[in-house]
Amino acid sequence: MTGSWRLFLLCCLLQGAGCIGKFEALMPASVMTLSGSCVTVPCSFTVEDQYKVNLLPGCIPIWKKSETTIITTTTLRGNLTAYNCTTTFNDVLEDNVPYQFRIDCGNPLKYNFKVKQVTIQIKVDPDAPRLTTPKEPVVEGTPVELGCSAPSYCDTHPPTVTWTPSLGVSTQLQQNDTVTSTLTFNASHFHHGNNVSCTAAYYIPSGNKTETSTRYQLSILCESMFYLFNEKYILSFVFFFILIFSVNIHFFP
Repeated sequence: MTGSWRLFLLCCLLQGAGCIGKFEALMPASVMTLSGSCVTVPCSFTVEDQYKVNLLPGCIPIWKKSETTIITTTTLRGNLTAYNCTTTFNDVLEDNVPYQFRIDCGNPLKYNFKVKQVTIQIKVDPDAPRLTTPKEPVVEGTPVELGCSAPSYCDTHPPTVTWTPSLGVSTQLQQNDTVTSTLTFNASHFHHGNNVSCTAAYYIPSGNKTETSTRYQLSILCESMFYLFNEKYILSFVFFFILIFSVNIHFFP
Protein backbone atom coordinates (compact mmCIF):
# COMPACT_ATOMS: atom_id res chain seq x y z
CA MET A 1 0.00 0.00 0.00
CA THR A 2 1.47 3.34 -1.05
CA GLY A 3 1.86 6.31 1.25
CA SER A 4 -0.72 8.38 -0.65
CA TRP A 5 -3.29 5.60 -0.36
CA ARG A 6 -2.65 5.33 3.40
CA LEU A 7 -3.16 9.11 3.64
CA PHE A 8 -6.44 8.78 1.76
CA LEU A 9 -7.70 6.10 4.15
CA LEU A 10 -6.61 8.13 7.16
CA CYS A 11 -8.52 11.15 5.83
CA CYS A 12 -11.69 9.12 5.42
CA LEU A 13 -11.36 7.59 8.88
CA LEU A 14 -10.94 11.00 10.49
CA GLN A 15 -13.49 13.00 8.46
CA GLY A 16 -15.80 10.40 7.01
CA ALA A 17 -16.54 9.57 3.40
CA GLY A 18 -17.31 13.21 2.64
CA CYS A 19 -13.69 14.28 3.01
CA ILE A 20 -13.22 14.04 -0.76
CA GLY A 21 -15.28 16.34 -2.96
CA LYS A 22 -17.24 15.05 -5.90
CA PHE A 23 -18.29 16.30 -9.30
CA GLU A 24 -21.77 17.70 -8.85
CA ALA A 25 -23.76 20.57 -10.35
CA LEU A 26 -26.75 22.22 -8.69
CA MET A 27 -29.37 23.99 -10.78
CA PRO A 28 -33.18 24.12 -11.04
CA ALA A 29 -34.84 21.28 -12.91
CA SER A 30 -36.60 23.80 -15.16
CA VAL A 31 -36.89 27.52 -15.88
CA MET A 32 -39.36 29.44 -18.02
CA THR A 33 -39.11 32.37 -20.41
CA LEU A 34 -40.78 33.96 -23.43
CA SER A 35 -39.91 32.97 -26.98
CA GLY A 36 -36.92 34.95 -28.24
CA SER A 37 -36.15 36.31 -24.79
CA CYS A 38 -33.49 35.35 -22.28
CA VAL A 39 -33.48 33.49 -18.98
CA THR A 40 -30.90 33.21 -16.22
CA VAL A 41 -30.15 29.78 -14.77
CA PRO A 42 -28.76 29.77 -11.19
CA CYS A 43 -25.92 27.24 -11.12
CA SER A 44 -23.19 26.06 -8.77
CA PHE A 45 -20.86 23.09 -8.84
CA THR A 46 -18.23 21.13 -6.95
CA VAL A 47 -15.25 19.10 -8.15
CA GLU A 48 -13.20 16.31 -6.69
CA ASP A 49 -10.53 17.55 -4.32
CA GLN A 50 -7.58 16.60 -6.50
CA TYR A 51 -8.89 18.86 -9.29
CA LYS A 52 -9.40 21.99 -7.18
CA VAL A 53 -5.89 23.23 -8.00
CA ASN A 54 -6.87 23.11 -11.68
CA LEU A 55 -9.82 25.48 -11.23
CA LEU A 56 -8.17 28.60 -12.64
CA PRO A 57 -9.39 31.91 -14.16
CA GLY A 58 -8.87 30.51 -17.66
CA CYS A 59 -11.53 27.81 -17.25
CA ILE A 60 -14.29 27.87 -19.87
CA PRO A 61 -17.99 27.20 -19.18
CA ILE A 62 -19.81 25.20 -21.84
CA TRP A 63 -23.52 24.43 -22.13
CA LYS A 64 -24.71 21.61 -24.36
CA LYS A 65 -28.15 20.38 -25.36
CA SER A 66 -26.72 17.05 -26.45
CA GLU A 67 -23.38 15.31 -26.36
CA THR A 68 -22.16 17.27 -29.38
CA THR A 69 -24.30 20.43 -29.76
CA ILE A 70 -22.76 23.40 -27.95
CA ILE A 71 -24.84 26.48 -27.16
CA THR A 72 -23.06 29.71 -28.08
CA THR A 73 -25.75 32.23 -27.09
CA THR A 74 -24.94 32.20 -23.39
CA THR A 75 -23.38 34.70 -21.00
CA LEU A 76 -21.61 33.59 -17.83
CA ARG A 77 -22.88 35.60 -14.86
CA GLY A 78 -21.06 33.75 -12.10
CA ASN A 79 -17.40 33.26 -11.19
CA LEU A 80 -16.16 29.77 -12.00
CA THR A 81 -13.27 30.00 -9.53
CA ALA A 82 -15.93 30.53 -6.84
CA TYR A 83 -17.83 27.46 -8.13
CA ASN A 84 -20.58 29.68 -9.53
CA CYS A 85 -21.73 28.72 -13.03
CA THR A 86 -24.83 30.95 -13.14
CA THR A 87 -25.52 31.64 -16.82
CA THR A 88 -27.92 33.67 -18.95
CA PHE A 89 -29.31 31.97 -22.05
CA ASN A 90 -30.05 34.54 -24.77
CA ASP A 91 -32.48 34.40 -27.70
CA VAL A 92 -34.19 31.23 -26.48
CA LEU A 93 -36.37 29.76 -29.22
CA GLU A 94 -36.54 26.02 -28.52
CA ASP A 95 -39.12 24.76 -26.04
CA ASN A 96 -38.67 22.01 -23.47
CA VAL A 97 -34.98 21.39 -24.20
CA PRO A 98 -32.64 20.04 -21.48
CA TYR A 99 -29.14 21.53 -21.15
CA GLN A 100 -26.09 20.18 -19.35
CA PHE A 101 -23.08 22.07 -18.02
CA ARG A 102 -19.44 21.29 -18.85
CA ILE A 103 -16.28 22.89 -17.54
CA ASP A 104 -13.05 22.85 -19.53
CA CYS A 105 -9.96 24.33 -17.91
CA GLY A 106 -7.49 23.27 -20.58
CA ASN A 107 -5.82 21.01 -18.02
CA PRO A 108 -6.86 17.80 -16.26
CA LEU A 109 -10.07 19.51 -15.08
CA LYS A 110 -12.54 18.72 -17.87
CA TYR A 111 -15.93 17.36 -16.91
CA ASN A 112 -19.51 16.99 -18.17
CA PHE A 113 -22.09 17.39 -15.39
CA LYS A 114 -24.72 15.05 -16.82
CA VAL A 115 -26.66 14.08 -13.69
CA LYS A 116 -28.24 17.49 -13.08
CA GLN A 117 -29.61 19.28 -16.14
CA VAL A 118 -31.93 22.24 -16.62
CA THR A 119 -34.86 22.27 -19.01
CA ILE A 120 -35.85 25.62 -20.54
CA GLN A 121 -39.56 25.94 -21.25
CA ILE A 122 -41.16 28.65 -23.38
CA LYS A 123 -44.41 30.46 -22.58
CA VAL A 124 -46.52 31.68 -25.47
CA ASP A 125 -47.90 34.61 -23.46
CA PRO A 126 -46.68 36.19 -20.23
CA ASP A 127 -48.73 35.84 -17.07
CA ALA A 128 -51.07 38.74 -16.37
CA PRO A 129 -49.85 41.17 -13.70
CA ARG A 130 -51.29 40.86 -10.20
CA LEU A 131 -52.95 43.85 -8.54
CA THR A 132 -52.86 44.82 -4.89
CA THR A 133 -55.98 46.88 -4.21
CA PRO A 134 -56.76 49.28 -1.33
CA LYS A 135 -59.01 48.39 1.54
CA GLU A 136 -62.56 49.52 0.81
CA PRO A 137 -64.42 51.75 1.27
CA VAL A 138 -62.08 54.37 -0.20
CA VAL A 139 -63.17 57.80 1.00
CA GLU A 140 -62.89 60.87 -1.18
CA GLY A 141 -59.87 63.00 -0.31
CA THR A 142 -57.80 60.16 1.15
CA PRO A 143 -54.57 58.83 -0.43
CA VAL A 144 -54.94 55.65 -2.47
CA GLU A 145 -52.18 53.14 -3.23
CA LEU A 146 -52.44 50.51 -5.95
CA GLY A 147 -49.76 47.87 -6.46
CA CYS A 148 -49.00 45.88 -9.60
CA SER A 149 -46.58 42.94 -9.80
CA ALA A 150 -45.43 41.43 -13.09
CA PRO A 151 -43.10 38.45 -13.56
CA SER A 152 -39.69 39.15 -15.09
CA TYR A 153 -38.59 36.26 -17.27
CA CYS A 154 -35.36 37.93 -18.43
CA ASP A 155 -33.56 39.94 -15.76
CA THR A 156 -31.56 41.92 -18.34
CA HIS A 157 -34.78 42.94 -20.13
CA PRO A 158 -37.40 43.35 -17.38
CA PRO A 159 -40.95 44.39 -18.27
CA THR A 160 -42.03 48.02 -18.18
CA VAL A 161 -45.13 48.52 -16.03
CA THR A 162 -47.46 51.44 -16.81
CA TRP A 163 -50.79 52.67 -15.44
CA THR A 164 -53.77 53.87 -17.50
CA PRO A 165 -54.94 56.47 -16.77
CA SER A 166 -52.00 57.96 -14.92
CA LEU A 167 -53.80 59.31 -11.86
CA GLY A 168 -50.77 60.20 -9.78
CA VAL A 169 -47.18 59.25 -9.05
CA SER A 170 -45.88 55.77 -9.88
CA THR A 171 -42.64 54.08 -8.85
CA GLN A 172 -41.13 50.85 -10.21
CA LEU A 173 -38.87 48.35 -8.45
CA GLN A 174 -37.24 45.17 -9.76
CA GLN A 175 -36.55 42.45 -7.20
CA ASN A 176 -35.45 38.95 -8.16
CA ASP A 177 -37.86 37.72 -10.82
CA THR A 178 -40.63 40.28 -10.19
CA VAL A 179 -41.17 43.90 -11.19
CA THR A 180 -43.48 45.88 -8.91
CA SER A 181 -45.05 49.26 -9.64
CA THR A 182 -46.91 51.37 -7.10
CA LEU A 183 -49.43 54.08 -8.06
CA THR A 184 -50.31 56.72 -5.46
CA PHE A 185 -53.04 59.36 -5.85
CA ASN A 186 -55.72 61.21 -3.89
CA ALA A 187 -59.21 59.80 -4.23
CA SER A 188 -61.86 61.94 -5.89
CA HIS A 189 -65.55 61.32 -6.53
CA PHE A 190 -64.69 61.81 -10.21
CA HIS A 191 -62.72 58.54 -10.02
CA HIS A 192 -65.71 56.50 -8.87
CA GLY A 193 -66.60 53.71 -11.29
CA ASN A 194 -63.57 54.29 -13.52
CA ASN A 195 -61.21 51.48 -14.48
CA VAL A 196 -57.49 51.64 -13.81
CA SER A 197 -55.32 49.30 -15.90
CA CYS A 198 -51.86 48.00 -15.13
CA THR A 199 -49.97 46.95 -18.27
CA ALA A 200 -46.71 44.99 -18.39
CA ALA A 201 -44.80 45.35 -21.67
CA TYR A 202 -42.13 42.79 -22.49
CA TYR A 203 -39.55 43.87 -25.06
CA ILE A 204 -37.99 40.85 -26.75
CA PRO A 205 -34.35 41.42 -27.89
CA SER A 206 -35.32 40.24 -31.39
CA GLY A 207 -37.53 43.32 -31.70
CA ASN A 208 -40.97 42.01 -30.76
CA LYS A 209 -43.09 43.33 -27.91
CA THR A 210 -45.71 41.49 -25.87
CA GLU A 211 -48.17 43.19 -23.54
CA THR A 212 -50.58 41.93 -20.92
CA SER A 213 -52.75 43.89 -18.50
CA THR A 214 -55.08 43.68 -15.52
CA ARG A 215 -57.69 46.27 -14.55
CA TYR A 216 -59.43 47.38 -11.38
CA GLN A 217 -62.66 49.37 -11.01
CA LEU A 218 -62.40 52.19 -8.50
CA SER A 219 -65.08 52.54 -5.86
CA ILE A 220 -64.89 55.95 -4.17
CA LEU A 221 -67.25 56.97 -1.38
CA CYS A 222 -68.13 60.68 -1.24
CA GLU A 223 -67.04 62.33 1.96
CA SER A 224 -70.57 63.47 2.82
CA MET A 225 -71.95 59.98 2.29
CA PHE A 226 -69.15 58.56 4.41
CA TYR A 227 -70.13 60.72 7.35
CA LEU A 228 -73.80 60.04 6.76
CA PHE A 229 -73.27 56.29 6.96
CA ASN A 230 -70.57 56.39 9.58
CA GLU A 231 -71.53 54.21 12.55
CA LYS A 232 -71.27 57.09 15.02
CA TYR A 233 -73.67 59.23 13.02
CA ILE A 234 -76.07 56.38 12.47
CA LEU A 235 -76.26 55.77 16.22
CA SER A 236 -76.80 59.48 16.84
CA PHE A 237 -79.60 59.56 14.27
CA VAL A 238 -81.28 56.49 15.79
CA PHE A 239 -81.03 57.98 19.29
CA PHE A 240 -82.52 61.28 18.05
CA PHE A 241 -85.35 59.43 16.30
CA ILE A 242 -86.17 57.42 19.44
CA LEU A 243 -86.12 60.58 21.53
CA ILE A 244 -88.55 62.41 19.20
CA PHE A 245 -90.78 59.34 19.01
CA SER A 246 -90.90 59.12 22.83
CA VAL A 247 -91.76 62.81 23.18
CA ASN A 248 -94.61 62.49 20.70
CA ILE A 249 -96.07 59.55 22.56
CA HIS A 250 -95.77 61.38 25.88
CA PHE A 251 -97.48 64.59 24.77
CA PHE A 252 -99.75 63.17 22.13
CA PRO A 253 -101.00 59.81 23.41
